[in-house]
Order: sequence, then C-alpha cells, then structure tokens
Amino acid sequence: MVNCGAAMYIAPVGVVNACNPKAAYDEAILFASGHQLSYGLEAAGVMACCVAKAFEPGATVMDIVDTALRYAKDGTKRAIHDMVETALTLRGSKQDRDEVVRRLHGTIAAYSPMGDEVNRSIDKVGMPSNHYTPSRLFSIEELPMALAYIVIHDGDMLEAVKDGVSSGRDTDSIGVMIGAILGAMHGVQAIPEAEIAVLEQVNKQDIETACSRFIEAASFIIRQDIGLHGQRERHIRSIM
Repeated sequence: MVNCGAAMYIAPVGVVNACNPKAAYDEAILFASGHQLSYGLEAAGVMACCVAKAFEPGATVMDIVDTALRYAKDGTKRAIHDMVETALTLRGSKQDRDEVVRRLHGTIAAYSPMGDEVNRSIDKVGMPSNHYTPSRLFSIEELPMALAYIVIHDGDMLEAVKDGVSSGRDTDSIGVMIGAILGAMHGVQAIPEAEIAVLEQVNKQDIETACSRFIEAASFIIRQDIGLHGQRERHIRSIM
C-alpha cells in the first residue's frame, strides 16, 4: 500500500544527516524500502533531505524547496513544484483560509487520487481504484501540502502548523512534516514555552526527556559518521 507512513517517521534520518541532503535522501530510501514503495518511498527520501537542508546555517524556505525539487522525481517533483507555485500566489491572501485550502486541494488533485476518501473500510474491499497503488505520475499529498504551508507562511512554524493541521484530510501527517522541517530550521525556540508546557501536560509523555535521549543518540551517530568520513579520506590519500 502506497501512503505517507514512511515520510511521517523519516525525519530522524534527516537529523542524523544534518546539512547533507543527498546522504539523507539516500539513507531514507534504503531505510524505508522495507515499508514503502513508489511515490510513498520517494516522499520519504525527499522529506529527509528537506530536514537535512533545514539544518544548514542560513538556509531559507526557498533553499529547502529547491533542495526538494533537486532530489524529487516523477509525480512527487511535479506535485511539489505546482503546490509551491500555488502557495507563492497565496501569500498575500493567507488569512482567507478557506480559499487557501480550496486552491491547494485543487492543485494537488492532479497528483493525489485520494481526495476526501481518507479511510479504508470493508465496503471498499475489491473495488477498483488508483488509491494507494504504485505510480510514476502520482504523489502523496501530505508532503507537498506541508511545503506549501511553509512557503505561504515564509517559515513561521506556529502559523504554518496551525493552518496545516486545520486544512482537512490527513492533517496529523501534514503538521508533523511542517514541524519537523521548520523545527530543524529554527530549533525549539520556535515553540513558546507556554505551549510546550501544555503539550507536556496533555500528552504526559515527558517529551523533554525523550528529546534529550534522541539528541544524545543522534549526536553519537553524527560523530561516528564524521570519524568514518575522515578515515575514508585518509585511506584515499594513502593510495594516491
């Protein structure tokens, strides 16, 4: 089944390949290939490379978009291109949220056969459909939607997430992707402390401790990669 599942969880691959979009794309494709295929797998690679690019000092929203377009292929590339083009025309009217949603859904319709049918139910079993099937022409809609909202709000994390999760359909995925990309760009300071406190209270998951453990693991992996890269360079120099 082709869907956005891999793109939703792939951000850590972008983190451990911070500032190296190509490595993030390549590793994400390898990592997620046991779970996804076709444009669902492609979206995972592009999502990871966007997160990696966002870590670069001074990276802009359009730098991230350009990176996505550089690595994306087939329907995913075309969907991102068209959604970003639409988003740029909506920057001046972003307060008209119903119109923004209408325009974005209209643009992504050429690439996503899902539409408003976001639930799989027993009565749909066996019915012929393009939903969730491999294609070089289609794209999941969540990543292009996330990038569109990032563009509309020019990297304002809170506003992009708020509008993304209010846009209808698979909004948890859209919000996660916006948050991961802009979180990499801005850091935790993009989230007001009062909102973090509310999240901690509601979720009761000790998010700060989980984040600290993840940072420790990611830092260890990055240090290992840097060491291996240096070792490879030394080997190459020794045979030249």
